[in-house]
Amino acid sequence: MKAIQHVGIIGRGAIGTLYATLLQQNPYVSVVVIADEQRKEKYETNPLKVNGNIADFKYASNGKPLDMIMICTKIAGLRPALKQISSFTDDHTLILPCLNGITSESISRESYADDQVIRCIVQGMDATYLQNEVSFSTMVYILVTLPTASLTPFRQQAKSLSAVKTNGRRNRLTY
Repeated sequence: MKAIQHVGIIGRGAIGTLYATLLQQNPYVSVVVIADEQRKEKYETNPLKVNGNIADFKYASNGKPLDMIMICTKIAGLRPALKQISSFTDDHTLILPCLNGITSESISRESYADDQVIRCIVQGMDATYLQNEVSFSTMVYILVTLPTASLTPFRQQAKSLSAVKTNGRRNRLTY
């Protein structure tokens, strides 16, 4: 398996913005924020501020398959998000539902293969979204659970993500 180099994030709220911002700090990872055409236009004409700075996100409503897509919507937006990301996926795209719900992975597996959907819990963040501005200061963690057979290939892919640093401290992707 190749390293994760191309990441999509759907859901530009506090959590999606936090991950997009952190991943953009890794020079080996390209990040695109996935949005429908209406949201894409709105986001491009009304830029978001992150910790006081204008966010420089790339937005797309259609595209080529990515290595991984992080779903950062609320549960009500999960099914529409799974449809929206279809042009960004192929059989090798990992789907990481970052919703911390007990059903988000099983709902995601209705649309994508079992081995594509990674069970995870996100924690350790203090991100807030208020009046088109996101602020955060703390480290973030993504805890994943995989079947034993999946661990070795995933560890290889995870190296590029776990290398992201914020404020001089390494972020952890725990598996």
